Amino acid sequence: MTKKIAIRSGEHGVVRVFHLSENLAEGIDPSDGSRTLAAALGVQNLGTQDVQIVELDAIAEMGLTDFLRAGYDIDDVEIEPGRGRLDTWKGVIAVIRSTAFGGQAVELSLSEDISLIGTYHEQNAPPASFGDLNELQSDAAKGTIAAAGADESRPRPRGQSWLVWIGYAFVLAVILFIFRIFYGS
Repeated sequence: MTKKIAIRSGEHGVVRVFHLSENLAEGIDPSDGSRTLAAALGVQNLGTQDVQIVELDAIAEMGLTDFLRAGYDIDDVEIEPGRGRLDTWKGVIAVIRSTAFGGQAVELSLSEDISLIGTYHEQNAPPASFGDLNELQSDAAKGTIAAAGADESRPRPRGQSWLVWIGYAFVLAVILFIFRIFYGS
């Protein structure tokens, strides 16, 4: 039986921890761009910058609870009640931020090789990056912004440029005065 998990559009600051079967863990190749993991989750794309594969033996001294607390800033109140269960897992896990799904609403269909351990919330989640912002620009975003009802035929006011010229004249007069006092005839 396949378990379904809905990810909302624009979801941010949510971390899901999955346990990977031995077969799946061995089949994951870092050079394949997380395609194997994406297939196990039942999705087309998975942003590799928001996915971390962890061998639990490598963090055995720290434990999964402290790893999530330190690495993902999970609040003690949320994670501490499950410490006993979290720290007993063995094998390989995948920690996936919700931004790995590109801000899209998706439904995960977990294969038998992957199971959800828990869902947690980052206190200080990094800013969401849902792709290249240049792709989001439309023709409506081009051009300049003018005040509503602005008359383009009227020349723009020049401001107070005459005041600047008076300032220059005053500075020149002061320099000439000082020059005449010290070097005058």
